[in-house]
Amino acid sequence: MTQGALEGSNVDPAQEMVNLMIGQQGFAASIKVMQTTAAMLGTVLDIRA
Repeated sequence: MTQGALEGSNVDPAQEMVNLMIGQQGFAASIKVMQTTAAMLGTVLDIRA
């Protein structure tokens, strides 16, 4: 260790952006599943009523 030296970053910004986009796509897919499930449940409840 050297006093006053700057530490280099071990994070790849491009890879982190890719990881963020993949996470966002997964989140969007989950939201779509929940919306579809809610719509299907609503249809079933309408049929039973």
